[in-house]
Amino acid sequence: MEEKNIYQQAPTEPEGPEPGYSVDLTMAEARRRTIRSIVLFVLGGALILGAVIMLILPGEKERDASDGSGAGMAAETSPESVKEKERTDLLSPELEAMARSAMEEGDQAIVRGTVNPQQVAEALGALRLARQYAASKDWARAEEHARDALRIYPSMNAALRLLGFIHLQRGQFDQAIVVLEQAQLGDPFNAETFNNLATAYLQRRDMEKAEELLLASLQIQPDYTLSYLNLGLLYLAKGEYQLALNQFEQALPNVANDDNVRNNIGVALLRLGRYAEARDHFQIIVNRNPGMAAAYFNIAITYVLEGDEKKAMEWIEDGGQYCSPSMLRQLLEDTDFDPIRQNERFQYVLRQLTPRVPAGPGSAK
Repeated sequence: MEEKNIYQQAPTEPEGPEPGYSVDLTMAEARRRTIRSIVLFVLGGALILGAVIMLILPGEKERDASDGSGAGMAAETSPESVKEKERTDLLSPELEAMARSAMEEGDQAIVRGTVNPQQVAEALGALRLARQYAASKDWARAEEHARDALRIYPSMNAALRLLGFIHLQRGQFDQAIVVLEQAQLGDPFNAETFNNLATAYLQRRDMEKAEELLLASLQIQPDYTLSYLNLGLLYLAKGEYQLALNQFEQALPNVANDDNVRNNIGVALLRLGRYAEARDHFQIIVNRNPGMAAAYFNIAITYVLEGDEKKAMEWIEDGGQYCSPSMLRQLLEDTDFDPIRQNERFQYVLRQLTPRVPAGPGSAK
């Protein structure tokens, strides 16, 4: 009886930077944009202050010229004096110093708004191609275009995540860990990155690190289905069946039609001794996907553990018709069938799997 599948985030439509939209920012870029916002706010405040001063000053001059009766004449103000006032009061020396400081500390190209939209568009185009090839499982071309996107736009976190996913699919777990840890540094609050990084550590049998990452991903995004599924598989592998069941049940509403998830829930229930409930899940699989042989054999195991050899053999024989000889032999080697291994019907099934050796030349007929 085997647990099924490691769950990874499949490629989706690009979420990288598009002209006129938000982009994945490094910490330095975020700081520079914050500085730009401060500068613009300060300049805007100065403009408003200047306008207010221009409105107030004529009134002050009126009061200065008044004879005290409140009916004084408006003071004369030449256009030249107004323009001079705008030049001197619009930006005070303090505000000018703040603006200069911000320009010196930040990336001047970003503060001035000179992001190259052509570069962003090219990076997005490469990322889209990478995802298209990944969707068709052409991992070599997918990797090529993901690396193109990163050459054009090195801080594109979506391209890093995709490259890590590609390495996972190709079984390159060490490379996946390197790339995904880089993506994690660039965006430490992305549940997908944590899940896929945990997947790589699961494949390396580093259960402690994988569990830590999966729990962190659920702290970031408490409804992240893939992390619940992988955490369930991790607990199954560790023999912590109630914890495994809890994780699978959290995910089930979102993946109710996934036969692998149903199978894993059934396995957890079986190991907890809840045989009737386990059969319910395996039966759903059989009804929906009659060719999934593992479900028949898992039902047979529940009957073996209940001591009902007759029903166990019925399910073995029903499931056997969907197996190749090698697959059937592998399923029957499961140690859960040891209690009925000497059963006559079980032995008959095994004999059917044993090829007959042709008689040699000259042997008796």
